[in-house]
Parts: sequence; structure tokens; C-alpha cells
Amino acid sequence: MLPEQDGVLGGMTVASLNKLTREQFGIHAKVEAGVVITAIESGSIAEQAGLRPGDVIVEINRQHIGSVQQFEKVYAKSKDSLLMLICRQNGTFYLVLRK
Repeated sequence: MLPEQDGVLGGMTVASLNKLTREQFGIHAKVEAGVVITAIESGSIAEQAGLRPGDVIVEINRQHIGSVQQFEKVYAKSKDSLLMLICRQNGTFYLVLRK
């Protein structure tokens, strides 16, 4: 889990998108890559931003996210704000957060 003091995504746990996480969260096969939010701490900034377990983070700041390591690297390099492309159920949306 990202610690709460770790900015806007603190209090959130992510995992690789694979067969197990697809089945566990009912993620459609059309979602080809990204990291899955597996848990969000109640009251965390991530929860307040509207993120939910089962959401797939596909991009951060227009950079494709293909693994947990890549997510951590891109997130750490982000300076002032994050533009995230999120897949949720049958739709996608952008979410902008300030660090």
C-alpha cells in the first residue's frame, strides 16, 4: 500500500493486471494493460478522489502503465499534478489530481 503521506494516491494498493485480478474484479478482456487498484484505505485521499477497488490505471500523465514497477516510477517522477486514464467496468475516464 502506498503510505498516506505519499501524496494523492496514498492509502491505495495496486497489482498487475493478470488472469487472477481480472477474475477477482470482473475486468473485461478489452482492457489490455494497466495496474488494478486492489484496495483503498477508508478515508484516504485516493478514496476521496473517487478511486475504487477494481479500477484499472492505464496511463499517468499520458505514459502507458504496464506494470506495478512502471506505475511506481511514473508516479514518483510526477511533479505537480497527475492526469490518469482509468478504466472502470465498461467505460474509461480521465481523473486529474494535484500532488
